[in-house]
Amino acid sequence: CLSEETTILEADLGPKLWELRKDSGMSRAAFCVRSGYLVSAKTLERFEKGESMPDMDKIRKLYAMFGITLEVSVRLSKEENKE
Repeated sequence: CLSEETTILEADLGPKLWELRKDSGMSRAAFCVRSGYLVSAKTLERFEKGESMPDMDKIRKLYAMFGITLEVSVRLSKEENKE
């Protein structure tokens, strides 16, 4: 269901990105540099905390930095929510 996927995206994408970034040992500033300043450190902070959401194109690019597609992230979120 599309609305269920949208809810998962909104609820989980920021925290998932935070987890990936932390696991890679990158600070927000380093992540922004690596992304080519796709987003600012402040925007990244708000996204990770769930306070805002960049457009889907930017989200796809941010996740691609870790070799993860948005579709994989949604599937992982659904699996974690079932546990």
